[in-house]
Amino acid sequence: MSKSHRSEARPPSRPLGSSERKLERSSQGIPSSAGAGKSLPLDEEQLAELFAHLDQTFFRPHPMTADEARRIAHYPGRDLYLVHEIDGQAVAYGFLRGWDEGYDVPSLGVAVRDGRQGQGFGRSMMLALHSRAKAHGASRIRLRVHPNNSRARSLYQSLGYHEAGMERGEILMFLELGPNDHRGEGVAAG
Repeated sequence: MSKSHRSEARPPSRPLGSSERKLERSSQGIPSSAGAGKSLPLDEEQLAELFAHLDQTFFRPHPMTADEARRIAHYPGRDLYLVHEIDGQAVAYGFLRGWDEGYDVPSLGVAVRDGRQGQGFGRSMMLALHSRAKAHGASRIRLRVHPNNSRARSLYQSLGYHEAGMERGEILMFLELGPNDHRGEGVAAG
């Protein structure tokens, strides 16, 4: 099957380039709905600082290094990387990727800064990513979650994700994106 017909995203295996910035941050705090908040380019130092404060027990989509932060901050493709910021501090990181490799269904990843979990930042990031995926024409999103990550699994299920089997030792989940689907908005905690 050619790449143009693939439907599931996998992580990029090539180094990221540098031109237009695709990484965005919400500079007005966490949006109350998926589309709210102002997006601005994020500098690589802020991203690297956030990477140093993410729990990597279950979240390891790429190296959490300053070099990787630099590559992502200057990423030239269609894949999307977001950071939510509160009072100048990055509190959540998320991405949708796979479009640049020809997949129709993007892979979603999200992590919240150590010490800031359970405050709704993960849910808010997920809603922002759902909104961006729909704006890019996606009809569904996929993600993988470790079987022992019960907090994340509960969040994903509350947002409408359904389990679809196992992949690389993790639970594969999908969310079908309807035209006016805003599941989970206004629900506290994440």
